[in-house]
Amino acid sequence: MSFVRIDTRDEVALLTIDRPKANAFSPELVSELSAAFVEVETARATAASAASAVADKRAEAATRARESAADRERLSAAGREEAEWRKRRENAEERLAQGAEVGGRASNVNGRITLDAAHIGGGIETVSGDVEIGANSRVEGGLLVDKPHGFSWGKSKNPRVVIGPHAVVDGTLEFRRDVDLYVSDTAKVGTITGATANKFSGDHP
Repeated sequence: MSFVRIDTRDEVALLTIDRPKANAFSPELVSELSAAFVEVETARATAASAASAVADKRAEAATRARESAADRERLSAAGREEAEWRKRRENAEERLAQGAEVGGRASNVNGRITLDAAHIGGGIETVSGDVEIGANSRVEGGLLVDKPHGFSWGKSKNPRVVIGPHAVVDGTLEFRRDVDLYVSDTAKVGTITGATANKFSGDHP
């Protein structure tokens, strides 16, 4: 027969000695009390450990959420910077000074490309940009003016393409949209598709 009852109310443990009539202490009662104290302490330690584990998990989740938000912000900032860089790059003016050498392709979307007795080894590509291949310049890999992609209001102006005196363009000159093309009568160019060349004499058309 047990002489000790344990009642737990919220976070309070109530130990009741139930040994009528005098509740006299005996070795058996002392043993039960000791066991009850151990049980209460074990329960308290277990509850504290569980509460600590919950708090740790909540703190870890909050840290992950903050790190995730920071990562998203960094990625968002990096994306904005890349988009701005691409926009600047697409609309940038490329001017190659006399004697400049470019082994690859020169390309943009809306900016102007100008060569002054310069050399490009990988061709030129644009969509809406003007191109001036100045006197004594050389382009290998042809020239492409691509058509715009997406929707635009109204009719945009034609890109102006000028190939100056004694300039050389090896490869096909392909025009997938209307352009104003001017070719010096001393220039050497490859096959022209999609446009008609307007010949000119002198330094400029």
